[in-house]
Amino acid sequence: MNGGAGAAFQMAELAPSDLAGLILGVIGALLVLGGAYLASVLINKDPREISAGQKLTTIALLLTGLVLSIAGLFGALWEELVEPEPPVRFGDTPNLVSPSQSFKDLLTNARVERLIRLVVRKPNELQSGSLGKDGQAYTLVADFDEMRGRTAAEAARLLGATVEAGDRVSAIIFRR
Repeated sequence: MNGGAGAAFQMAELAPSDLAGLILGVIGALLVLGGAYLASVLINKDPREISAGQKLTTIALLLTGLVLSIAGLFGALWEELVEPEPPVRFGDTPNLVSPSQSFKDLLTNARVERLIRLVVRKPNELQSGSLGKDGQAYTLVADFDEMRGRTAAEAARLLGATVEAGDRVSAIIFRR
């Protein structure tokens, strides 16, 4: 999609796959409006003057419009319905992943999208720019979503690092 349509979709945060659902929804809404207009015209008539065809047309427009509107809404929301649910959050801090959810994610081998690496340095250590200390056997990383909402010291302790007063903690966040 080029030009105005692409910009409109980008502004509305709609994917091109949502186009079919959007079109169905608009057609359904137009049919409902046409059926409502026809019904309002027929309400003002004498009931003996209304033919069976007019009644059936009005009912068909309203029902078809309703079905197409529901189908359009379902089509537009299809990606939202089939995507996995985000991790369950708990507590007062809105972005914490509960320990039980974290353990379930570990058991099911859930996909991690973003990782975080925390490096703790003493104030007198040189800032070498490396991801760890020289001679360090392992570099520990964690799921960023599990660490989000915590202080740097809390997150570093959860990763097994010791943090003392005056220590500096650097964070490196990267995609899987």
